[in-house]
Amino acid sequence: MTYPDHAYGEVPPAETFYIDQPMVEGLKIFIRHRPAVRKQYSIPILFVHGATFSSPIFDSVTADANWMYWAAQRGFPAYALDIRGYGYSRSAAMREMKKPFCQSEEAIQDIDLAVQEICKRENTSSVHLIGGSWGSITTSKYAGGAGKDKVRSLLLYAPLYGAYNPAWIDMIGDPMSLEAYRKMDAVSLKSRWDEEIRFDDPATWRDDIVMNGLMAESANACQSSNNDGTPSFLAPNGTLLDLWEVFNGRPIIDPSSIECPVMLIRGDSDTTSTRGDALNLFDQLSSIHRRYVEIYQGTHYANLEKIAWQIFSESLEFFAQVESRSPK
Repeated sequence: MTYPDHAYGEVPPAETFYIDQPMVEGLKIFIRHRPAVRKQYSIPILFVHGATFSSPIFDSVTADANWMYWAAQRGFPAYALDIRGYGYSRSAAMREMKKPFCQSEEAIQDIDLAVQEICKRENTSSVHLIGGSWGSITTSKYAGGAGKDKVRSLLLYAPLYGAYNPAWIDMIGDPMSLEAYRKMDAVSLKSRWDEEIRFDDPATWRDDIVMNGLMAESANACQSSNNDGTPSFLAPNGTLLDLWEVFNGRPIIDPSSIECPVMLIRGDSDTTSTRGDALNLFDQLSSIHRRYVEIYQGTHYANLEKIAWQIFSESLEFFAQVESRSPK
């Protein structure tokens, strides 16, 4: 099996900066930025991560698995933030938290702060918003609520709405017993990822350098490791309180409140973002301009797999089409 050789190779580090989050003492929100190469589009893209990995999920060590890099190369200013408690967006007090924090309503505050700063930097009034997995929940809430006039279009990657998912319910366990954080490491990542890959050798579908780079960057941000020195990192458990509702079939978003152009895109091997749940969400949107795309054999991490170019191409074509239309 061969794949298009569009942009393979290592990429230079993204630019980074912090913005103060005035609602939380001592908290600064970390943002990655890849300026557009020969800027062709006026509206920047903001990437919002899910419940486990922070912004490196969109900014891989190789170009062919780096969504931000592809966007910038094709003329879009690209940004990605770390929501509070994730990656580099941690205050001293957050490191000592005992109870779950960072549910969707808190995340929306950070998204809005980032949108305001990005719009100021790019001299525009709106952004294209990409939300992945749990990020599809936070960005949907934002686009249908506080950010309705600031979101030009919305792309929901591995979208979640509200469908019973017993595997995830078992994984979360008793939500009342959750601590502030859970620890993630390479073993747990590889196990979850491999379960969805349909090939005997996962290397056929995924480059180890991508997986290892994601773990290394996540551990570096968290300054964490296992007892044996292998990389690990902490992820806030407030997200799991949101997912407990979602995977018990109780939606926490209102798709009918979303009126901007919307694309849903998922891998057809993804057992977290399921076809039935995604289509249910799609059918209840108010947007007249909407698209639904499935990537053959893509997993929950399809944007980091050798088929990622399909996701990048579909998404950037969608944003370009939105910009070609008259402003809303």
